[in-house]
This record gives sequence, structure tokens and C-alpha cells, in this order.
Amino acid sequence: MTRVVIVDDDPDFTHLVSELLRDQGYEVAACDDDQQALQCVIGADADLIILDLRMSSRESGWRILDDLTRDPRTRAVPVIISSAALDDLSSRADELRDRGIETLPKPFDIDDLLTMIERMTRSEDNHRNSDHASKM
Repeated sequence: MTRVVIVDDDPDFTHLVSELLRDQGYEVAACDDDQQALQCVIGADADLIILDLRMSSRESGWRILDDLTRDPRTRAVPVIISSAALDDLSSRADELRDRGIETLPKPFDIDDLLTMIERMTRSEDNHRNSDHASKM
């Protein structure tokens, strides 16, 4: 089962998306504390991360993204940045695309999110399965 971690401080968003993803067969964990995001992702052994940009500060999502990229346990996990911070998304669009990070501006259509998750986790299946096998 694909494990998705939602890192977002909006409890309504997190609850709604979690329920929708569970209904589609995903295992979901949520983290609303940007200070604990890296440990939350590692603890859940995430296959994909949905990350908000602005949590406790304007830069908290970027800091989390940098932490995820630097840590060898999380750097290969695909990330979808889902944020209403359209100015941040557009100003760093080229950088994010070059890093293989998908963006999904809020509000979004749930079908767009599901399509993105399916595409990103399918391309990671072989890589993640070999990683899990090597841990056993």
C-alpha cells in the first residue's frame, strides 16, 4: 500500500485530503508541525509527500524541502508542493521543475491530485521496492 504523508498546518485541509486518499486505498499520515516534519516523514516511511509551503513562517515549507533533500532517508521520496502561495510557486517554478518536484496550487481538483500521486508513485515503485528489499 502506498504511504502518503501530508505536511500541512491546516487541519481542515489535512482531514479532507486524508479521507479522500484513504477512500482511494492510500495509507495516510499527517504532520501539522513543521519542526517535526522530517521525523514524521521518516517515521511513516513515506512513498510520497504532500507539502504546504507556509506553515509557522513564510519559509517553513522551503526549509522542510531542503531538509528532505539533504537527508539520505528522504531525498528519493517524491514531493508534491500544494500551496496557495502562488507567488512562491511561480517565482521558483524552474527550480522546482529541475528538482523533479511537482506543484499543485490550492485550491485544486482532487482528480488532479490523484493523477499526480499515481504517476509519481508508479515511477518510484521499482526504486522504492529495491530500497525496502535492501533494508530486510
